[in-house]
Amino acid sequence: MIRIENMSARFGTFWLRNINLNIKRGDFFLLLGPTGAGKSLLLETILGIKKPDRGKILLDGQDISRLPPEERDIAYVPQDLGLFPNMSPLDNILFGARIRKIDSETIRRRLDYLIEHLNLGPVISRPSIFTLSGGEKQRIAFARAIITKPRVLFLDEPFSALDSYIKREVQFQLKRLQKTIDLTIFHVTHDQEEAFLMADYMAVMIGGAIEQHDRPEQCYREPANETVASFLLMQNIFDADVLSVDHELSCVTCAANGIRFEIMNHNQLQVGASVKLGIRPEEILFLTPGKPFKPEVRHNTFRMRVEALYNLGNRRLVRLVFADSGRTLDATVHYRIGRRFELAEGQETYIHLRPQSFCLLSGHARGNGQGTSSLGGAAANEKLD
Repeated sequence: MIRIENMSARFGTFWLRNINLNIKRGDFFLLLGPTGAGKSLLLETILGIKKPDRGKILLDGQDISRLPPEERDIAYVPQDLGLFPNMSPLDNILFGARIRKIDSETIRRRLDYLIEHLNLGPVISRPSIFTLSGGEKQRIAFARAIITKPRVLFLDEPFSALDSYIKREVQFQLKRLQKTIDLTIFHVTHDQEEAFLMADYMAVMIGGAIEQHDRPEQCYREPANETVASFLLMQNIFDADVLSVDHELSCVTCAANGIRFEIMNHNQLQVGASVKLGIRPEEILFLTPGKPFKPEVRHNTFRMRVEALYNLGNRRLVRLVFADSGRTLDATVHYRIGRRFELAEGQETYIHLRPQSFCLLSGHARGNGQGTSSLGGAAANEKLD
């Protein structure tokens, strides 16, 4: 569907470097990265607003790198939505379809479909967009883009101005509609929760480069490198040395600042190798005070001191310090688990780190975005008509 091959572009002092992406028809693809990573520049280059210095942008096998935006048969919803203030909600929706001279019967069928699936009935007859809420304007913008039945819908931070509750509802509506009509979406955001909620496949972009392109759960559980792990809030990353390897059991003993960890690892590590280990805050298990340790936790159990507690709503972030080394570790505790025992600053507690919860972090990106975003896809939008 969309294939980007070895594309690079310079914009002032900023480089998009060696971008490779492959997005299949019907995927909800999401480009995730921090502010200033180059996400919008990449989006504008694919749209044709900016020109690449080298490489190809292919849409259904056609090189569109030099085509003007209006000839690419795509739709775009910018961050500010781009609604026309002098038009009614209905006229905003129909604007692109009329420009393309789509016949009135097809427009009527598509409009009825979108009114139902985007819950536009209460607002479609209003005289002005100034009477609409943020969520209603968002749905009007989506309907205006989708009614033309584009080959790809591009979205640039589309939910950033919405309140949390409204944002979640509109996200659900768009995701359901996208799956129903098999629409291909290229979505740009810095919001990690939004990315994991919406994406079938995602790419993490940092500093103008694609660091990882994979399914969301792979990016989360097995980040390609320390850069991706840090951005996705792994938080606990250790520089360690390999002390021993049991290849038969895939068990490796490592040491980091005098702390010994046993990890499960299927890579061929050698004794003496330097590695980076990561473990997520939610993977850290607190042991119930006063109860004897079970045999399965005899390894990787540590005495800790609670340095600080932070309330995150449905969970607490606990900053811990290894009692014997002074190294810190961040853990999160769901509020239900936290009710079993109280934690207080200065208190001593015990934790267990499961060997299979560690991941081994590479110093280099895995494939630099060469991944494929799906195994296949049907003809797009077949249910919209």
